[in-house]
Amino acid sequence: MDEGVLNILIADNDSAFSECIKIGLIDRDVAVFYADTMISVVNKIQRIHLDLVVVDLNSECFDSTVIYEKAKEMDSECMVFYSMQGDDFALLQSEPKYFPDDIIIKPCHPHELFLKAQLVYRYKYKSLRSSESLVPVCAHCKKVRDDDGYGAGKGSWLPVDQFINEKFGVFVTHSICPSCVKELV
Repeated sequence: MDEGVLNILIADNDSAFSECIKIGLIDRDVAVFYADTMISVVNKIQRIHLDLVVVDLNSECFDSTVIYEKAKEMDSECMVFYSMQGDDFALLQSEPKYFPDDIIIKPCHPHELFLKAQLVYRYKYKSLRSSESLVPVCAHCKKVRDDDGYGAGKGSWLPVDQFINEKFGVFVTHSICPSCVKELV
């Protein structure tokens, strides 16, 4: 799998939903695979390195628990989203053994799925890796040393919010925790 191209499996026997997603994700850095039977889903999970599996929670054709387990067994970082009709939230209270990484409400605009897929990409490829499991933080000013691309101990010191933004593409906002409020009052 090329980094930057997401492999998505849509496990849904609703052809209108699948076609809408297919059309909406054309010309994106996404490879979309479809399965409309349980056997096809399991085969694709075993043959293709997937980043995201979207499974129809409403369909009697699919066992969401088995799909979740197989996808996570093949790649623990593979995200599993459940797709469902907007009025079927009761299924989430009684049906799934595993709660999904996210939910897609049908009808879904392909752009919504693409945006969620981008979050999957950020999670998988911009998260801290084991080689970066120790992040040096200044004991005095709390700046973070970013050694990425410079070698250990040679990176530049960045404010925490800048480091988080550059590493993960996340913007930090400021607030105050209850403990500090008590301390300040």
